[in-house]
Amino acid sequence: MAIILISVHAFNLAGYSMLFGYLSRQSTQQLEREIDNQHYNDQDLVEIKVPIQVPYLNSWGSYEPIEGEITINGNHHSYVKRKITRDTLFLMCLPNRKKDQLHLAKTDYGKSANDFDTDKKENNTAKKEVNFPQYSSGHSDVVLYPPALSAPVHAGFLQEKIPASFTGQIDLPPEFVA
Repeated sequence: MAIILISVHAFNLAGYSMLFGYLSRQSTQQLEREIDNQHYNDQDLVEIKVPIQVPYLNSWGSYEPIEGEITINGNHHSYVKRKITRDTLFLMCLPNRKKDQLHLAKTDYGKSANDFDTDKKENNTAKKEVNFPQYSSGHSDVVLYPPALSAPVHAGFLQEKIPASFTGQIDLPPEFVA
């Protein structure tokens, strides 16, 4: 029984995240295979225009294949092809709906597993305000005194006695012995 509880706890800690990550990678790889084999409709492609300012850039006549992905407002897209004109980058992307569904399922499972239900508002009428006036007297019997001074206070570190050789008297240099 304890092993089952530990395994459920471990799954709630990190297992579901790893599982959804694996499923997300699988859906991305499947979509990339479909793109590589050109098993998609051109009508399903989403065009993204990105303004660019690159001097001395030649415009491309046609699209070229590209790999990668982008997330826009929580929607995952995989790049299919791109084209550059004088001032704009055109990206043709294919929506990854399976990855969107997995991301939503992961978020929902994480909320429910960790009791983060923000959609459900609870009106808990059984909540009671706790007040302990019988335990609180309002004053304290503890009196704090400043610590006693045990060491003499010095005004600064320059009050030490300076040796006589540094007082400004002219001393003769030592004799030279050859």
